[in-house]
Amino acid sequence: MQWNEAKEGKTLFLHFENWILDGDERQPILEALARYSPQEPSQLEGLWIDTRGKRLRLSAEVHEHSLVVFWQGPDEEGKTEYEVISRDAIQVRDFVKQPEGWSQFGMANYRRAVPSDGRPGP
Repeated sequence: MQWNEAKEGKTLFLHFENWILDGDERQPILEALARYSPQEPSQLEGLWIDTRGKRLRLSAEVHEHSLVVFWQGPDEEGKTEYEVISRDAIQVRDFVKQPEGWSQFGMANYRRAVPSDGRPGP
């Protein structure tokens, strides 16, 4: 997962890859690009395009230590919660909307490849 900003912070881009290791080789599962644009204070709108051929509308809420992204396509609806754990780590949880409510289907913890203090991690 890699976040970048452009246009002086007026546009955010997310490049996401999900893969598994098969021996020494990485086997891709999903790759996606998302573009976010600020709307009102603490709100973002955007678009997600992935290797499944899905295009999802994004609507996000920015909180003090988290970002909650609601996504919707023709045949799926869900949300992704990004929670800041420290300056160099976040936890990401994914949910799909079911008739009975939100059902979690994924969780991952991410750490910066190069920590904010500039020292390589373990």
